Amino acid sequence: MDDGDGERVVERQQTVKLTSATTGGLRLSVAPNPVRATATITLSGVTASSTVELYDEAGRLVRDLGVVTTSGTIALDASDLASGSYTVRVRAAGSSSVVERITVAR
Repeated sequence: MDDGDGERVVERQQTVKLTSATTGGLRLSVAPNPVRATATITLSGVTASSTVELYDEAGRLVRDLGVVTTSGTIALDASDLASGSYTVRVRAAGSSSVVERITVAR
């Protein structure tokens, strides 16, 4: 792929099932995984305003779970979600983000 200025950019994408993820000091975990009705999203290392979002397999935003300013937990009600794979993404002020794949199973 050409990045627009003549340099060739090679991207490699790999999907790995994680129980927790850490990036730039942010740590994210979701339990239980797979999710049946509800889950607890646990965040640590939050030092600035961070947004928590849920995306479907196609990369569409399904739910904005809110903004957090401190480490802690957020409840995820998955009772209205279809079975399948989803991505929880935490984006911190700046540009650092951490993601975790979850499965909703009925």
